[in-house]
Amino acid sequence: MTLRAVFVATAVVCGALLTAPSTVATGPVTGRPTPPTSVADGSATTAADRLMAGGNVLAVGLGSVWAATADDEHSTEIWRIDPQHNKVRRVRTLQLAGGGLGTGYGSLWVTDYYGNAVWRLSPAGRVEDRIATGLQPESIHVAFGSVWVGNHHGSSLTRIDPATDRVIATDAAGDPTLLRSGPQSMTHDAHRLYVGSSNLPQLQWIAPTTNRTTTSPSRTYDSFCGRLTLVSGYIWDADECTDTLYQHRTNGSTTGYWTYASGDATDAPAVLDTAVLAGHLWVSGDRHDNLDAGIPLGGGFLEERNPRTGSIVRTISLGGDAQAVVAGYGSLWVSDGIHHVVRRVTPAATATGPAAATAARVVAFSFP
Repeated sequence: MTLRAVFVATAVVCGALLTAPSTVATGPVTGRPTPPTSVADGSATTAADRLMAGGNVLAVGLGSVWAATADDEHSTEIWRIDPQHNKVRRVRTLQLAGGGLGTGYGSLWVTDYYGNAVWRLSPAGRVEDRIATGLQPESIHVAFGSVWVGNHHGSSLTRIDPATDRVIATDAAGDPTLLRSGPQSMTHDAHRLYVGSSNLPQLQWIAPTTNRTTTSPSRTYDSFCGRLTLVSGYIWDADECTDTLYQHRTNGSTTGYWTYASGDATDAPAVLDTAVLAGHLWVSGDRHDNLDAGIPLGGGFLEERNPRTGSIVRTISLGGDAQAVVAGYGSLWVSDGIHHVVRRVTPAATATGPAAATAARVVAFSFP
């Protein structure tokens, strides 16, 4: 479901062990939602910032929104979007195949998927360090005074101390008997780091004080092919491998799911990513997606959902697709791999939402 083969922080190679769900033993089961077709409750203001090659890996922090674009194997470009002035500029080109992007401790962190390392950059793009990791690092998460790197084919997480750039732990994650499709995404609360792996149908968590990995006894149909998002005490995952949105308790039990895929594999709704804006859960997806070829066909949308019940509050239709979404600076930032833009979406106020932000100018930035 991504236009690029390697840069896969939010679009990943999946190794699901279970088929798409028909029933879930723990918690309620909901029906397939109707694909959104319009703005259902209020409008949205957008600003489109044009990026090369899709920009479908996004991160927020250091006073900016960051986008990374890459070719299949050789180079990764890092772009910085100024949310105050809606301006974008390229800060660095790295000669590597990127895998993940994150911010924290005054730096930008980029994983080198084939180089088995993570690069630390200053906000200006200066290389500060290169730190060895496990096999094919992909996801990055900042928590508990550390930078955590998910080694997708290494069945482990590399924990880095940003004060020294030293690896202080290598924690088990995923099924150690299977080489492929290990750790995909992480999230955290005040006590635990949570990790989902596509080769293990169970949520895992790590105690930061002991680096001990615990595997939930509850099995799930979630392939964990998406970004884990924790809000209102629940862990949400937009699982691209089954085109299903999952809601889990922090003990790993599944409390509900919403299936988007239809019977037509050449033109089916797809769920792609999740984000939290002002305490509200937002889900991105595509109404028309070629599941066989993994190609988005247009019809991107955002859904606002109740983070406790999963019910849809409203939907916003977007042009192109909505491969990835992050929240920051009062807006949602959505990657469109069809038109190679990142859209800034500021939802209008709802009866339960915050006051609407000042309407943003619609700005498109082209690059040579």
